[in-house]
Amino acid sequence: MTQKTQKKMKLCDAIKKAIGDFGTDVIKDTRLANILSDYCAFTDIPATKQVIKTLLDDGIGIQLKRIIDSGKPWENELQALLNKSNEKHGFRNELVEYVFLCFAYAFGWIDFEPEYNNGQEPEPASLFDDADLSDPNKLLLKLQSEYVSKLTQSITIPQTKLIKKSGYYSQSALSALALVEGKINIIAKDLNRKDLAEWCENEKARVLKLYYVDPHKQRAIFFFKYIFSVIVAGFAVNSFLSYRASTVSIAKYDECISKADSCRGLKNYKDALTYYTAAEKYTGTFQSRSYKNKAQKQIVETSNMIVDDAIAQILSDIENNDIKKAKQKFDNFKIEEYEADAKHKQKFSGTRDKLNNGIAKFVTDGINDLALNIQKNKGTLDTKGRKQLTELLALNPDNYWLNIIKEKTTKKK
Repeated sequence: MTQKTQKKMKLCDAIKKAIGDFGTDVIKDTRLANILSDYCAFTDIPATKQVIKTLLDDGIGIQLKRIIDSGKPWENELQALLNKSNEKHGFRNELVEYVFLCFAYAFGWIDFEPEYNNGQEPEPASLFDDADLSDPNKLLLKLQSEYVSKLTQSITIPQTKLIKKSGYYSQSALSALALVEGKINIIAKDLNRKDLAEWCENEKARVLKLYYVDPHKQRAIFFFKYIFSVIVAGFAVNSFLSYRASTVSIAKYDECISKADSCRGLKNYKDALTYYTAAEKYTGTFQSRSYKNKAQKQIVETSNMIVDDAIAQILSDIENNDIKKAKQKFDNFKIEEYEADAKHKQKFSGTRDKLNNGIAKFVTDGINDLALNIQKNKGTLDTKGRKQLTELLALNPDNYWLNIIKEKTTKKK
């Protein structure tokens, strides 16, 4: 009687309800399939009932509970269980993956409801049959094709009449992409490919670049097209002040965060930092601390990226013996302008020692060059030598031998 009056539920919602009703341990119980059946969770896709019963009998619920309790990143663990289940049982891969995603949704690991296409809309992966998937190289091509497809299909392009805005990936889109990235990472280990993580980042940056809008140009267009009409209306100031409700502030916060994420994906760290800083100024009354803390965390992370990038450039110049450029970059970089953590500030300060060692070696080699130049030119320096002396003194104006050479060659001249 209860079964007839019970409304059907999506599988992902039914698993979530079972956890809410009986606790997380219910996923270890083989009776979970009966509970889900009572919730009418198998009405839309009846085949999922046998999949779940088989997986529970195989102890998958116990292993999922172990992943939850560990608190460690779940993507690779879940993908490993999925691969193992596909190899062991004879179900369709898409069906098993759908069931696993429903569990992930119920656990709060992803925030989008999984969908099962039942073969109606073949993805690029359908170019390969199941037999081909035993070949890791072909499987990698399949996953890369799937990843590129998801990148282009899941990007969000803000619709606005005011100004064009950069495209970005929502949290649900990033979660879906993370699943594919997890699969690629597993194949990367099998093939000993260390370049695939960078490939994913580069592909994501490539797509983001296609939908990137320069905020500085758009700001000029905005003022030209709309500010005049607001002034004519005569109530711009009052409207602005009255419109600073929490919902609007949250919308502005989300906009700043999405722009910042887009810039950071393109490695435009300074623009990203500008947007994260703007997001931190969120002043709405609804959970303002939570929003500010999240923005502050991104500010620190992005500042760390800027510091790491500056250090990498300086060390690269030192390695290439371009000491003058390295010193200019070190002197011009104002670490105090960034909210980097103490570890990164200390790391930047440590770069000074490497720079000083580079300068010392560069000056010593330069003094030897000048000595040869003086010998060649009978006690004086030619034009090239005088230029080199000037550059070396700029790096180390108090060096004894450089000042001696300057004094002697100046008198000689």
